[in-house]
Amino acid sequence: MQSSKVGFDPPPPGTCTQNNLVKYSGTTIVPLGNYCGGVSITGSGNVTLNPGYFKGISSSGSGSLQFNPGNYVIYSNGIDVSGSGSVTLGAGTYIVFGGGANFSGSGNVNGTSVLIYNSGNATYPPGALNATGSGGFNLSAPMTGPDAGMLFFQSANNTNDMNIKGSGNSTLNGNIYAPTAGVNLTGSSGTTLPIGKIIVKNINLSGSGNISVTNAFTPNGGSNSTRPVLVN
Repeated sequence: MQSSKVGFDPPPPGTCTQNNLVKYSGTTIVPLGNYCGGVSITGSGNVTLNPGYFKGISSSGSGSLQFNPGNYVIYSNGIDVSGSGSVTLGAGTYIVFGGGANFSGSGNVNGTSVLIYNSGNATYPPGALNATGSGGFNLSAPMTGPDAGMLFFQSANNTNDMNIKGSGNSTLNGNIYAPTAGVNLTGSSGTTLPIGKIIVKNINLSGSGNISVTNAFTPNGGSNSTRPVLVN
C-alpha cells in the first residue's frame, strides 16, 4: 500500500497572501492563497476555505466549515477543529505536515474522495491524527488515481498513534496506513464503523459499537470483496 505523497515543499519565499495569523468570526469565503501566519476561525459564521498553504488551521466556532475541492497543505501547526459546527472536506488531498490533525468537535465531519496525509520533519514535528469528535464521521477515500482507496496515510517517520472514534452512524470508507504507529478504534453504542485495510504497528479496540474491517470499498460504503483482511 503506497501513496504518491512522499514529501512537502514549503510556500515559495515572498508569496505569502498574509504573513500574520488571520482571524475570522463571521460568514466568509477565504480566497486561495498562502497563509503564512495560519487561520483561526471562531464565532457562528460559516467559513469556506479554498486550496492553498496554511500555517495551521484552527476552528472552534459554531458555524459550518467548508473546504472547497482541491489540494491543501497545512503545515507547522496542523489542523485543530473543536467547534460545534459541521465540517465538509471537499474532494482532494490534505497534507498535514507538522502539528497533526485533530477533529474533536461535536459537528458532523463529511467528505468524499478525501486523502489525509499526516507527516512532518525536524522543523515541523509530526503530530497525531485524532478523529474523536462526538459528531458522525462520514469520509470516503479516492477511488481512482495513485491514492485510490487511501483515506488516512501516515508517514513512517510519524510514530504518534491514531485515535478514531465512531459515533452516530459513522463510516470511514477507505484504508488506514500507519506502519510505525498504532491505531485506537472506539465505537459507541449503536455505531457501525466499517474500515478498509488497516496496516499499522498495533490495533486497540474498545467501546460498545461495531467495528468491521473489509478488504476494499466503493464510494457508497459497499464492499467489493467478500474476504475481510486485517494486516498489522
